Amino acid sequence: MKLLKTTTVVLCMSVSACSYFHKESDVATAKEPVPQAKVETQKTETQAKADGGHWWWPFGKSDKTVTEAKAQAKAQEITVSKDWLDQHEKTIREAIAGSKMQMERREDGLLLIANVDDSFNPDRAEMLLPSMLGPLGRTAKLVFKDDQSAVIVLGHTDSTGSKAVNDQLSLGRAKAVASIFRLSGLNGNRLVVRGLSDTQPRAANDNAEGRAQNRRVEVLIQPRTVVLASLQSKR
Repeated sequence: MKLLKTTTVVLCMSVSACSYFHKESDVATAKEPVPQAKVETQKTETQAKADGGHWWWPFGKSDKTVTEAKAQAKAQEITVSKDWLDQHEKTIREAIAGSKMQMERREDGLLLIANVDDSFNPDRAEMLLPSMLGPLGRTAKLVFKDDQSAVIVLGHTDSTGSKAVNDQLSLGRAKAVASIFRLSGLNGNRLVVRGLSDTQPRAANDNAEGRAQNRRVEVLIQPRTVVLASLQSKR
């Protein structure tokens, strides 16, 4: 009887052990697919990135089409009608007649150029000469009367001097010219002022003549809608 009990106990322990290891095996088997799923996920992500640098862009793998669309939109935004140019060119040329200011007719507007050496006090770099007040004042009044016109004033320097100095100087001169337009009533989005330092030269800076051409203030006269579109595109 004692032997029978002992045999029974041993048998029960064996069955329990088998049952335990069987359960452990089931759990292990159930866990095996998890790493495989992770590998598959990583593989999918890697493949997606390999398909194109802009794989996340919803309209295609390349942003070339988007860039071209923006370029076309910008070209449309800066279009100025021939009638507008003809009308304003005549009156503005009359306004600056007799001065040393230059005028260029462009596709996007009318550009007035005031060279620094002819327009500013040599002893006070940001003070306009009295001879500039008349032509600028007449131009400003013409622009103000047409509420559909606006002005962008851009200051430029040559490449001599530090960036900090040129930034301040170009902006200071632009503000001096813009003040004439402001006194005539232009404000808000009809009058934009920028100092561009030496970033947009008209000539080489390796000689005195070229540097003199680069020291200038430009007044770009455009339809108000064009100026607004230009400002929006640069945000």
